[in-house]
Amino acid sequence: MRPRHATALTLAVIFVLWEIAGDLDLVASGALPSPTEIVAQFWRDKADYWPHVLATARTAAIGFAIGNTVAILAVILFVRVPVTERLARGINIAIFALPPIAIVPVLVIALPGEGARLALSAIAVYFPTMTAMMVGLKGVDPRAVDVVRAYGGGDNAVMRWVRLRASLPALLGGLRVAAPNAVLGAILAEFGSGSRYGLGAYLLGSLGRADPARLWGIGLAATAIAGLGYALAALAASRVTEASRAVRFTASPKMSSRVATTMPKCSPACT
Repeated sequence: MRPRHATALTLAVIFVLWEIAGDLDLVASGALPSPTEIVAQFWRDKADYWPHVLATARTAAIGFAIGNTVAILAVILFVRVPVTERLARGINIAIFALPPIAIVPVLVIALPGEGARLALSAIAVYFPTMTAMMVGLKGVDPRAVDVVRAYGGGDNAVMRWVRLRASLPALLGGLRVAAPNAVLGAILAEFGSGSRYGLGAYLLGSLGRADPARLWGIGLAATAIAGLGYALAALAASRVTEASRAVRFTASPKMSSRVATTMPKCSPACT
């Protein structure tokens, strides 16, 4: 069986089992609704989703741009001035280890308006992009650096012509992880920010209605946005990787024999 057929069969089995469990209320007395019930409730609430989806997507997109810009500039500074990396190591570890939901109240108090949502979304994407960019900038071919320096290039030339270009595949890999993180950060910030629109606010307002199908629909909508962000980043990475793939020429045996016959023979003096 082909992998695609196996995946499709597995998804079909999961869907059927999920449908049976939801129809018979086998999980927590109806806490797991069937897929058809979720889709039906989503269709009934379709008019309510658009403002919330657009608000979350807008916050995630802006936070994604801010967080990645800060991460890229910070890594360039770390590579150019190594002492700054040691000074910022504690901050980077704290950003990675701190639960995002724990700093929502602090951000809401400190930042007015949508500043808390943008800040948490940016913080969520900072570490994966920073780590990937650091690996890319430091993992360059030293021979390429030697070539640039041999022609009189300094650190700026090495950064421009070697490090930044070599770091592009690693950076794109980090962006694929950062895109869903931006959506997660935006939704978490919407829980406590008091915003009117956003999937997080919509989810919080729907908790008191005791409607599992609606809650599952909101969760699936958030998952779809995160998946779309990952897909766009993956598409950009594949396009860039495909465009920069090395071109190799393989000589056929006929061509090799032709080259061998046309090469001048070496005289005894040259040996």
